[in-house]
Amino acid sequence: MKKVLLLWYQEGDNFGDILLYRTTRDFLSDLDIMVVSCEVGSPCIDVFEKANKTDFLLFAGGGIIEGIPSVIKYFEEDYKLLKVPYGVIGLGVSCFDYTNYSQQLRFWIENAKFFYVRDDYSANRLMKYTKLNNIKSSADCVFWNKELVKYGNALGGEIGINLRDIPEKLKIGGVGNDDYMKVCIECGVSIVIPDSSGEYYEKNDVNGILNYSILKRYKYLDKSEKVEVTINEIRRCDYIIAMRFHVIVVSAILGVIPIPIIYHPKVRELVKELQIEEISVEMYELV
Repeated sequence: MKKVLLLWYQEGDNFGDILLYRTTRDFLSDLDIMVVSCEVGSPCIDVFEKANKTDFLLFAGGGIIEGIPSVIKYFEEDYKLLKVPYGVIGLGVSCFDYTNYSQQLRFWIENAKFFYVRDDYSANRLMKYTKLNNIKSSADCVFWNKELVKYGNALGGEIGINLRDIPEKLKIGGVGNDDYMKVCIECGVSIVIPDSSGEYYEKNDVNGILNYSILKRYKYLDKSEKVEVTINEIRRCDYIIAMRFHVIVVSAILGVIPIPIIYHPKVRELVKELQIEEISVEMYELV
């Protein structure tokens, strides 16, 4: 049996990161390929040591190179230690400044067996930094998730919301985190969609939220249980006002209408891909 080392962001319990891993793992398992996983933030030399015990090293999507982890920063320097081929699927890049790492990125991309990003924006940014033309624009890995099919169609009936804490550098004007909960009241929101333990709404006292009991126990669940809970809460909705990339993706797959809040370039690209610009909301429109 062939074996692949799957490199993904394992820190925390982010809904999208876990779904990216599960989608890729299941796809490979269906091909009778054994999957071994590794945290993308591990030292480069440790990643290569683990990869050399497998047949292939796979970088599995999302924003795994934002901030330039060790495995990218020292990839060219340590490359002689890597004895197996590697490839990249579903990668997304956004507003991080890669100017000081253009050579490292160029070497990494140039030597890959294949290199797929999830949108044209990511492809164009990487082409700008590296002057390479072997970067292929594809789609986010979660669009291939067969597991979502087992949940069936959305149950519908509720209006959901999915919010996230906004990094200071992405805030616009006077908009802060507290402003977003106003949307719950103004839009008649009844379901809050969870996506990570670090962003939970225990401090918010909004009347009419039906799933507070779920939110309160959410942080005590394991990662797999959290994925199940999040998907099932999405299924309860007709519409979801959403910020998180993969909540929007899963909503669209399940037939729930997402109304994206565009807080980040990656969400803007997804909105274009889904052709839902007319129902998306810009950050400044929340002021």
